[in-house]
Amino acid sequence: MAVFSYTVRNRRGEIERGTLTDMTQEQVISHLQEKGYAVISVTEARTQKGEAGAGIARALKPAQRRFHRAVKLDDLIVFARQLAVLLDAGVTLLKSLTLLSQQIESLALFNAAEQVRKDVEEGSSFKNALAKHPKIFSAYWVSLVETGEATGQLSTVIEELANHLEKAGALRRKVVSALMYPILLVCASGGAIIFFMVFIIPVFSGIFATAEVDLPLMTRIVVGLSTLIRKYFILLIFAGGLAAYGGYLYVRTEAGRWNVDFFSMQIPVVGDLLRRLATARFASSLATLIKSGTPIVSSMDILVNTTENRVVKKALQGVRESVKEGKGMAGPLAASGVFPLLVGQMVQVGEETGELSNMLERLSRFYEERVSATVERMTALFEPVMLIFMGAIVGFLVISMFMPIFKLGQTVR
Repeated sequence: MAVFSYTVRNRRGEIERGTLTDMTQEQVISHLQEKGYAVISVTEARTQKGEAGAGIARALKPAQRRFHRAVKLDDLIVFARQLAVLLDAGVTLLKSLTLLSQQIESLALFNAAEQVRKDVEEGSSFKNALAKHPKIFSAYWVSLVETGEATGQLSTVIEELANHLEKAGALRRKVVSALMYPILLVCASGGAIIFFMVFIIPVFSGIFATAEVDLPLMTRIVVGLSTLIRKYFILLIFAGGLAAYGGYLYVRTEAGRWNVDFFSMQIPVVGDLLRRLATARFASSLATLIKSGTPIVSSMDILVNTTENRVVKKALQGVRESVKEGKGMAGPLAASGVFPLLVGQMVQVGEETGELSNMLERLSRFYEERVSATVERMTALFEPVMLIFMGAIVGFLVISMFMPIFKLGQTVR
């Protein structure tokens, strides 16, 4: 007769251990989950020690496979999705973490997941184990996991988290891919202009110096810029790098970050895009938190702590204070100047009907579509504008070089 030892966490967050007989391992897990326990491990008593050590020893070590060092969003998405699938299939948390460690491709995430597994094995809650790695698992992760452990619905909550991360990742990829072409076009155009100024203009200026022809103002300006760039090229590169580093340090300050975020949201078209992007993220994140059972005040605390844009953070702080005072979210959202008026109106309807999470999901889908449409329009508009700008620059350079040649030809005649 098989005897299974189990380790679970009850609704109060306390560790409980015991044994069950006359059941298979799957039946033991289902039985414990039906009682609302978060199952940490279930092992057959006579093989418990062997499984605890050998199963982990089978995990691949970092030296045996290739890793990339950073933790990408895709790494977290895969980790959350696979964890949700394993937990939903009835695999214990400890065994799920052991299996997942063999699939992780990020070295930092692998090390964090291994430490999380060890902490859980030693009796720590999953939430506390994740909280030790704030650079990888944000407060958003920790809060959702805490709710899942408290309600005994950890697999459902992790699945919601995976869905949220996938939506955020898809939106980010869409924005990045749409902006990639304009960035490449700007870089190529800048490189072409620098090449023209450094290598082509000096050839013409040598011809003009030999011919001793009076140069028009346009030509003198271009030749002067070319001489300045060639003579002080290293110094200009150094000054540019120093200015970029100074800007980087300034942005890292609170005042600098605020000013950058504030002025970027005042730029026509770009500001609208940033507001819609912030709205889509806010609505999606809050909807996921509410659906997982996180209290609204705690949800607002998490959003304030995880929002990077300082202007949006200040607006959310006003919403949080209003919620704490029992006044609701609609008013501060509408008065913030960051979120569109539609957000406040739909949130008010959601609060009045008790369908806030559904309203937020609709808002999220709506503004994700608006973001995609805005990015596509910006990309389509940027191409002809950039081509016109480049045509004007090249035309100016060409005319400035050929005007002395025409003048020289007239002089020869």
